[in-house]
Amino acid sequence: MFSRLNTKEGEIANDIISKGLSKAALSLEQIIQSKVELNPINVTYDKIDAIFQYTKKNDAKTHLLKTEIKGEIKGICYLVFTIDEINKIHQKCLPTKILESQSLNDMMMKGAILKEIDNMLSAAVITEFANRLKVDIYGDVPNLKVVKENTINSIIDEEAEEHECFVNFRTIMHAEELDISADFIWLMDDDFIDSIKFSVSQINV
Repeated sequence: MFSRLNTKEGEIANDIISKGLSKAALSLEQIIQSKVELNPINVTYDKIDAIFQYTKKNDAKTHLLKTEIKGEIKGICYLVFTIDEINKIHQKCLPTKILESQSLNDMMMKGAILKEIDNMLSAAVITEFANRLKVDIYGDVPNLKVVKENTINSIIDEEAEEHECFVNFRTIMHAEELDISADFIWLMDDDFIDSIKFSVSQINV
């Protein structure tokens, strides 16, 4: 799991990632007013030759929300929903008038609520990283697109190569009451590992 980090570095990295994702889950709970639990967190630090299976979602209208991470550590954050999950979030968070409307403004509102969710969740993790690792990082404006069936993993894999982000950690944010299981996927560049190593070295001074 932590092949590029020693035991102490691995423990620190695991703690930072776990607490960041847990705070993101709390943010989602506040938005949808429903208990959110994290499935086991998976972490990979080495480049994988084959297309990695970041998510099992392959719905024809899978919604992919993407936030680029910029600053002293660079990366990409993805939040993945099926169309059914999107509809449940809309029903929970938006008034009936907007749900039933087909006006351009109201359609934009439906997309805006998803981007706001992505923004709040990514910010929770980014803040944990910034505070714990003493780095200046921030998230760019979220982007939303609907992807074709069975293409999502190749899309993420291509962007990982393009940005040279081979550190990845991911979890599933499950809200049982609403039957929502959103994939929350992070790709980070090697500056993440360097920041972990530097942070541990300062502890040992």
